[in-house]
Amino acid sequence: MQELVIKFIGGQRIGDTLTLTANNIQSSQNDSLPYICEDEAVTFELCLPAATNCINLTVYDVEFPYSDSVLSDDGKFVTYSWQPKLQYGKPEPLFLNYFGVTEICAEVEDSNGENRVISFPEFEVLANKLSAKRVDDMLTYLSNLSDEYLLSAFHVTKKSGGMDKGDEQPEIILDKLEQISNFLEQVIPVLCRSPITKLNTDYEVRQTSIDDCLDDRAVSWLCGNLSVLEPTDNIDEAVIQHQGVHYRAPIVEMPILKEETDIYENKVIHGFIETLCVDIDILTKGYIEYGANSTERTRYKGNHYRSFFNIMHKFKYHLVEPKLKRCMALSERMYRIKHYLNKLLPISYSVREMPHVTPKVRTNRPYFDVFYKITQWNEKLKPNWLLYDNLMGIKSIPILFEHYTYCRVAETLTKVFPVSSRAKNSFAFTDVNGNNVKLVKEPSYWTVEHKNSKDADFVNTEGWTEYNENHKKELRKRGRKGVNARRAPDIVIELVKPNGMKRLIIMDAKYTYAVKAFSTYLPELTMKYVHGIHSVNTGDSVIDSLTIIYPDDSGNLHRFHHDDYAFDGSTPAKPALQTVSLVPALENSDELSYMVGKLLTLSGVVFVRTNVISIAS
Repeated sequence: MQELVIKFIGGQRIGDTLTLTANNIQSSQNDSLPYICEDEAVTFELCLPAATNCINLTVYDVEFPYSDSVLSDDGKFVTYSWQPKLQYGKPEPLFLNYFGVTEICAEVEDSNGENRVISFPEFEVLANKLSAKRVDDMLTYLSNLSDEYLLSAFHVTKKSGGMDKGDEQPEIILDKLEQISNFLEQVIPVLCRSPITKLNTDYEVRQTSIDDCLDDRAVSWLCGNLSVLEPTDNIDEAVIQHQGVHYRAPIVEMPILKEETDIYENKVIHGFIETLCVDIDILTKGYIEYGANSTERTRYKGNHYRSFFNIMHKFKYHLVEPKLKRCMALSERMYRIKHYLNKLLPISYSVREMPHVTPKVRTNRPYFDVFYKITQWNEKLKPNWLLYDNLMGIKSIPILFEHYTYCRVAETLTKVFPVSSRAKNSFAFTDVNGNNVKLVKEPSYWTVEHKNSKDADFVNTEGWTEYNENHKKELRKRGRKGVNARRAPDIVIELVKPNGMKRLIIMDAKYTYAVKAFSTYLPELTMKYVHGIHSVNTGDSVIDSLTIIYPDDSGNLHRFHHDDYAFDGSTPAKPALQTVSLVPALENSDELSYMVGKLLTLSGVVFVRTNVISIAS
């Protein structure tokens, strides 16, 4: 049984060890789940038979090659170890800015040359109080956004390929169900007042009158029920005479005409209501599955760390609970409609397949309207939960910050541009001069001669790049093949001018601090983006500005150029270079909206007067 030994070499538990035994599976619902704090530095040791080679260790889908291996004295075992990198002379915490439940897997090669994976039990990474607060604030912000922002941030659209044919967002299906419910609540009472029926002849025993004419069936019934006959002196009431005595029949089985609702048209309507009830139930179960009914657990470790479970509980509640309540209300409304139909339009069984429009339906407007809705709904949209999978699957704070930053920029654009200038179902706008502005998340700019760069407007023109081999830094030519031969900034605002000229405003989200954002990431990405992305046809520079965005409660904006030559100066230099910090708790207290508006103006975008005021304040 293999054991992974985790040794704490930095943080509160220096000198302690944590042992994870392979295949000893623990549930993440177990409050005794082992934990590692995000700012604790650790080493890993794994002892394997000498005939087995360890390839790497995988944590959070990141592969780590071993740092060292030591053969035991008897030559039967090899101990592999993983050491953290040094940062400012101290071991770097492996799980810094990560949180939540994860597991570690070791990929090994056995004596037969076959690869296999050794899985170790789950453990939880706890966030420190500052990280936890930022995560809480960002998730709260995301939960209050409309779905269009989240769908765009996570690439969950038909155009992006995140959805299959027939898939639809659960919220869109929910909206459609509410619209159909509103429609049915109005049309069903009208429909039931004069329903489509068929006339059936039925027979029932009832009291007779002088005017009744007995047919052969009635006479036959009397012959079998002579006991109902009574003597009468009124010849007009008599139905039979026997031995000089007249007899009347006070009751007899007589034919009656009944309107029958148990017909195809009504069976289809009942089937439609049943289908809607099933679809509402599917949505309800889906929302419940994504945690609206989760139980909050208090898993603080001392006063400085907080569990991901507690943070996510609040997020799940805000995101899912309102939609779950809508589903519950819809279910109640639909069952009231079903009860109403059962009472006024009783049937023997329902029909749920695609209906055909009968002549009676064509001439009856309420029925025709309902059948039209049924035909539309029977295209059968399936809820696609990919957005929720992505949201609940966030494992690192930097990734969360990227999504948060994108949504902040998208929201800023919707504020500075009038609604009339926005293209439907996208973050694309047109200003008063005909400049087209489009927000793009993580676009790919492929290297020269890469197959994907042939029809592109922009190309990654870097010729050489740095890489690590055997713990040494080397230079090599940029690749021309594969998925990594590209640059992909986090956020790009693409500007297309009326004359066809295209410009880029690039922003990159870095979960870091002010000094590193300005001194490390800004010059590094200036080389990669500003000097590494050009027009594919002319080689001209296409970058108007580069901004590094990072989290900080100060909300500071640091311009690379002197104030006179900054993007908002009297003689702005291009490309504009700057860093700006976002305040997740108070979106209106930072400079993002001001900066985005000014950068757009610098690129030639013209706003109407009301929007100029809003971005300059």
